Amino acid sequence: TTTSPFAMIFPNDPSQLARHPSQLYEMFFEGIVLFISIWWFSNQKKPTGAVSAFFLMGYGIARFYTEFYRQPDANLGFIFAQLTLGQLLTLPIIFCGILLFYLAYRPKK
Repeated sequence: TTTSPFAMIFPNDPSQLARHPSQLYEMFFEGIVLFISIWWFSNQKKPTGAVSAFFLMGYGIARFYTEFYRQPDANLGFIFAQLTLGQLLTLPIIFCGILLFYLAYRPKK
């Protein structure tokens, strides 16, 4: 719950408490910010896989961040160290992006 001026009361919420509109945060960070970042990054010549790696890292980081503003699933709650399942599932995406970025920029032999 929040007292933010962006708060919304969702019609299907039985408690009718004001909550963060996490869907709008996701649209902004995973949509607009990520699109502009990828567009900017891909304007220069890059090795094969670099743009895909940038997307994976950017999407994973944006998703991990916006998950802090979401209500955890009622049947799951917080899984590990105050992290939700959505946050834990983005960690492999970020790791794969980092690995692909490394592979794209590693020195060729």
